[in-house]
Amino acid sequence: MGRWLGAIGLEPAAARSTAMGQLAMQLPPAILARLTGITVARAAVWHAATSASQARNLPYPPQH
Repeated sequence: MGRWLGAIGLEPAAARSTAMGQLAMQLPPAILARLTGITVARAAVWHAATSASQARNLPYPPQH
């Protein structure tokens, strides 16, 4: 299926990463792990990575 999607111009790995990133931003690691079948440790890594990514998008200096 990956080759077929690639043949029509879609990249399954990129789409999967985007979807996991969106879920990781919105769900706690334990729930993400249960819903996706990954370990809680791996879900925590996804959560930390997306949190760090979001922190870079905050205005500087922080507005109070």
